Amino acid sequence: QTVMNNVLESSEGGLVVSCSEGTEDDYVLLGNIDMLVGGYGTIGLATLGVCANILAISVFSKKSFKSNFNNLLIALAVFDLLFLVVCITESVRRTFEDADANSSSFSGFATQVHHHLFPYFLYPLHNILLTCSIFMTISISIERYLAIFHPLVYRNRSYSWNLSCHILPVLALSVIINIPKFFESVVRYDGENSYIDLTELRFTRSYVVYYQNWFR
Repeated sequence: QTVMNNVLESSEGGLVVSCSEGTEDDYVLLGNIDMLVGGYGTIGLATLGVCANILAISVFSKKSFKSNFNNLLIALAVFDLLFLVVCITESVRRTFEDADANSSSFSGFATQVHHHLFPYFLYPLHNILLTCSIFMTISISIERYLAIFHPLVYRNRSYSWNLSCHILPVLALSVIINIPKFFESVVRYDGENSYIDLTELRFTRSYVVYYQNWFR
């Protein structure tokens, strides 16, 4: 039997799932799949996305394409571009960097710097940019609704409308929603080796249920 063979047993309290131990070959297979999909696959797709967003920004930035709608598309492309760049760094960290880092070598020092950037910058930024991308898409939908169903209101907008009513609210709301992400992980040391660990907040049941599952 392998780890995929689950046995369901009935009991007074309901169903109990009993899983057999995975073999060494099973873990090697899972590791290879994770490297292909979560490593090379993610980096490849994210790189294509980076190129596509750079192309979109360069096209929509031309004078002949200048409009309020295209400016919002540029903002969305910027959010997506930054999100994909952070995705690439995260995929590199998970797939190619060691979990423990020692500053005795250059690669270890670079990994250690990445460790220190992760809890309070890269990880929160990753979630903030994802939320910005989602809310910016909704904001563009609202902009299209106003243009079609309320053309007079749409034409009378001020020059700073996009910034004050679309981009800034999206940024503010995304940051507020993801404030707890700054407290989910921490850098710990085992002697001279650093590693990323989860804080107690991430294991709190109420936090997982209400914030991770319901709120997000």
